Amino acid sequence: ADHILTMVAGGNVGIGTASPTQNLEVVGTVQSAAPGAALRALDTVDARLVATASLGYSQVGTWTNHPFVFLINASEKMIIDTAGNVGIGTTGPGELLHLSGNGAAIRLADTNDQPTVYFNDNEPTQRGYIRVGSGDTDNDEDALILRSLNDNIIFQTKAASPFEVMRIDNSGNVGIGTTSPQRRLHVKGGL
Repeated sequence: ADHILTMVAGGNVGIGTASPTQNLEVVGTVQSAAPGAALRALDTVDARLVATASLGYSQVGTWTNHPFVFLINASEKMIIDTAGNVGIGTTGPGELLHLSGNGAAIRLADTNDQPTVYFNDNEPTQRGYIRVGSGDTDNDEDALILRSLNDNIIFQTKAASPFEVMRIDNSGNVGIGTTSPQRRLHVKGGL
């Protein structure tokens, strides 16, 4: 027979199960249509929200076109917006990963080898950018852009016009003021 609600000795309550193993065990979907509905896990030591799937995968998220927000101490710390962009320290991420804050940094630590960052682009001639700038947007405020182009490493200032200041070509030649260095150090215009 179907078990709608079961209470067993010890106080465990089951919905959809005759043998609940937790204070409240639900087999099926839990839904609340009330405005501001919340599922809270309260504990003086550790509070957990755990999703376990014996087949397939577990999901957590929104079923409507709304952002997914992570809170700590009732304060927003991370958001996944409706486009899938992740923001830490910002409520409006402008890229796939957007970090903002006083002293925002990324730390990579690998205990077995050297930490690595890969920049890949589907365009066969370009291999990604590293931008160091003073503004929040892609504009002429960029102080330095390091990029790869046709197996060359390009150092440029500003984003609008390609203000290339130096390149290291795929044979190891360094060019300053020239895009085709002919020697180990090739300076156009003199030193």
